[in-house]
Amino acid sequence: MNDYNRETEIITTTKANNDPNCFVQSIIKWHFSEETGSDFWLSMRKELNFNPINEIKSFNDLRKFPDISKCLRTVPIQKLLPRGLKDNHNVSVYESGGTTGMPKYVAVYDEWLKTLIDWRISSYKNRPGRPSGNTLAAVPSGPHIIGTINKIRAQKLGGLCFTIDIDPRWVKRSISEGDMACVRRYHSHLADQIQNTLFNHDIRFLVTTPPVLRELVKRKELVAQMNRSLAHITLGGTEICIDEVKFIASEILTECEFSASYGSTSKLGMSRSLLIKTDSVRVEYDSFTPFITYDVVSRDTLDTVEYEQRGVIVVSHLSRYAFYPRIIERDTAIRLAGYGQVGDRLADIVPEATFGGRKVIEGVY
Repeated sequence: MNDYNRETEIITTTKANNDPNCFVQSIIKWHFSEETGSDFWLSMRKELNFNPINEIKSFNDLRKFPDISKCLRTVPIQKLLPRGLKDNHNVSVYESGGTTGMPKYVAVYDEWLKTLIDWRISSYKNRPGRPSGNTLAAVPSGPHIIGTINKIRAQKLGGLCFTIDIDPRWVKRSISEGDMACVRRYHSHLADQIQNTLFNHDIRFLVTTPPVLRELVKRKELVAQMNRSLAHITLGGTEICIDEVKFIASEILTECEFSASYGSTSKLGMSRSLLIKTDSVRVEYDSFTPFITYDVVSRDTLDTVEYEQRGVIVVSHLSRYAFYPRIIERDTAIRLAGYGQVGDRLADIVPEATFGGRKVIEGVY
């Protein structure tokens, strides 16, 4: 292991948050050095009108980079692999959901996912008296990173991971074609699969989306079973109406606690919300800083909005596994202070009506 590789190995979350400028500089050096950088960024370096290693000294300097997310639709996946990780074969390929067009492709290393998920569940695992047990992940799997995330998360929560088949692209296609009867049948089909697992296995954690949960709570016997078995429901994938969640929590699934995740392929993971309680006024999210950071900006100027104002989400992923600076998301959020962390916290995430000239269709995920 060379000196620089050893240096990046020992970067911890605490150290990186305490000295974010040093962290940014180390990541830039990794991704733009011939020895450790990826073919993609080494090639991109020739197209930039600045020298990253000499000129990127802070998170704010990342504004110099263009949004390269469209490149992820077509760049050969091998070109995204850092040369410094050439001996690490614990890497998988994942795709985005195709909400804004042709899917994007990313390469994700197992070590990154394990580190991310340790952070993701740390606030839960550290609570005294927490339950443990099996998880039912009623979310897309296959080419989507969320499937693998929930498999690892289930193991770390002391159980097995059960899954069902979900094809979010088919639902979005049906909606775009106006075939709402097909969409309703598909929702019922998903609920049938979930019901079969919940009635026949001991499930403590359910991960799903608001449209699917909406279908589940229509079934009286299933609601009774969910109250008997489930300890925690995590929602994500589509817009979350906090009033709806609070109603379900207080009037229907009264034995469950609720939280949310906000994920995207371009950040190689997700962020976690605070618990959604009866006195919550909005869904608030933390990010795994400084590796995943948010900025909330004006769509027109791309300048950061004031705290408590709504703007477009810009996300950055900085690690030795990948470098995606300042990707403009299809969602908007309320900007919240970061409590000492790098970047912003988010609240009340909603999709824009259109993105890149295309209508945004959420569907079931």
